[in-house]
Amino acid sequence: MVSASSTSTLSYVSIAGGSLMAEKLPLSYCQSWPLWCTSAVGDGRLAMRRVNPSADGDDERGSWVDPLTFEDMWLPEDLPFPSFHLALTLVLKDGTPRYVAPGLDSTVASAGREWRNRGLCSVPMAKTWLPWRHTPIAQMRLSAYVQPPTPPDAPADGSDGARCQPLAVLVPVEKAFEMAAEVLADAPSELANGFSYLTVRLPLDDESLLASAALVPGARLRVFLSDAESFPTALGSSDDSWAWERGECDVRLMQVSPGGTSAYLPDVYRPLFENQKLYTARSGLVRPV
Repeated sequence: MVSASSTSTLSYVSIAGGSLMAEKLPLSYCQSWPLWCTSAVGDGRLAMRRVNPSADGDDERGSWVDPLTFEDMWLPEDLPFPSFHLALTLVLKDGTPRYVAPGLDSTVASAGREWRNRGLCSVPMAKTWLPWRHTPIAQMRLSAYVQPPTPPDAPADGSDGARCQPLAVLVPVEKAFEMAAEVLADAPSELANGFSYLTVRLPLDDESLLASAALVPGARLRVFLSDAESFPTALGSSDDSWAWERGECDVRLMQVSPGGTSAYLPDVYRPLFENQKLYTARSGLVRPV
């Protein structure tokens, strides 16, 4: 759909377990697991909805692409900048939580719906997870930071972490765990075999929505999950100074070429791009870059 010059260097997902040698899982192993999210279905009830439908499904599901990305998030020029909400991601094995990680629920409203799967590299995922059995739910907190685009004269070693700006600090996640338990109690049978992901947006909309003028293409967005006692409220200038165990989602926001003009655009994405093209033409809006 879109193309970008890839700067991806990540080859594995890390499991933070308190040992000197962190467990690692090949990214190629985790990349295509099914991803589910929660959505309201009325009367205060929640249901699970799959974000990356399988290629062998029906109703045009074979036209969807796998949107998961663990490093670079693509932002097509002809779509609005997405909204970002804090979320939790559970890594499930046969329907049972095995790991937990910080998450981002990223959506674009178009054609009467919220779009999470907007094509390749459109759904950000965490690169560092925490073991479920070692997670003190009541003490866990999420914090998010944005690092503005690197200026041309920045140091070549990338040692500019001090410029990170806090977006959310020490947000409780216990309610999201309760929401996950609710939907897993009546989970689809598809979750009974193998690994899958479940992302639950935090219900506190005012606190979960990440907003900043620094959230622009080229920025780096980082979300951390850890317990309240060990969680820092600011980032130092060097990763080596962080002596705390955490889950981490770390994505670079990359502007890429328009998706709606691609000759290879799958039909299932046409309402997303065509509706935005019509809206922009009528309103005269120009997306800021």
